[in-house]
Amino acid sequence: MSSAKIERGQERFENWANWSLAHSSKTGYPKACAFARMYRADAGDTWEGIEPDESRPAVDEDDADFVEAFVRRLPLSNRRCVLAFYIAREAPVMSARRFGLSRQRFYALLDEAAEWLAESACKISRPE
Repeated sequence: MSSAKIERGQERFENWANWSLAHSSKTGYPKACAFARMYRADAGDTWEGIEPDESRPAVDEDDADFVEAFVRRLPLSNRRCVLAFYIAREAPVMSARRFGLSRQRFYALLDEAAEWLAESACKISRPE
């Protein structure tokens, strides 16, 4: 496996995860865990030192939309690992145990999916 391809795939998964969390009603993924949704901040509350417009990284929406379709077509074992790691933000040790995998196998499935994504020729790029 090429580490450069894996890193590129990981970047695209991160972009997709940020997009998915912001558009959870469209993708069906939860925006936050049930406990976090119970908290209702007062108007104007932000994390200390972070202005509201800086709270989310910029997202390439075209690529995120493509990655969404790509994830839906992944084999189940890869898809479960990708969703647990990038969307649920679950600890890899916990996910691996839940799926009956070793931690090394869990990471191998993530890397395999990232490499496949990086090799995908269908990336939609926006003109700069």
